[in-house]
Amino acid sequence: MAPNNGKIVVIGLGLVIMAFAIAALATERWMQGVGTDYGLFEIKTGSSEVKVKDIDCGGVDKCEEFVHKTKAASALMLIGLFCTIVGIIGGFLSHRIIGLLGAAAAALFYLLTLCVYGSIDRSSNGTDADLKASFGLCVICLILSCVMAAASFFMLNRE
Repeated sequence: MAPNNGKIVVIGLGLVIMAFAIAALATERWMQGVGTDYGLFEIKTGSSEVKVKDIDCGGVDKCEEFVHKTKAASALMLIGLFCTIVGIIGGFLSHRIIGLLGAAAAALFYLLTLCVYGSIDRSSNGTDADLKASFGLCVICLILSCVMAAASFFMLNRE
């Protein structure tokens, strides 16, 4: 029995996307200000780490906006990761609709993650924070999810 090349491509792309998404979730390199690394779950300043969920803004609008958008971006990124897993399952089953819907939904959630996190006001105390490597990994996840959706549609069995 000949191997199904489409199945291998879809599963391989899904595993690469999963690796990049997990790496993006795990690091504090989404945004960097002067001496501060911002992640989706933690903020690291020098030797101290603060979890985003533990930040008390005390009614400061920019702080509350940052906390809410960071929590939303982390939730969207996790949903995108789960949609990628659905796309991989579609690849294992050689079912093009499941693979297509999983990969397309993952691409949508990665795009929403980029929109939400990119809309954070990055100016603080007159200095601008730069978007860093984990944000770039999310861009790669978005692009590869679109490729995975196309591969699912064109390369998996038509059932």
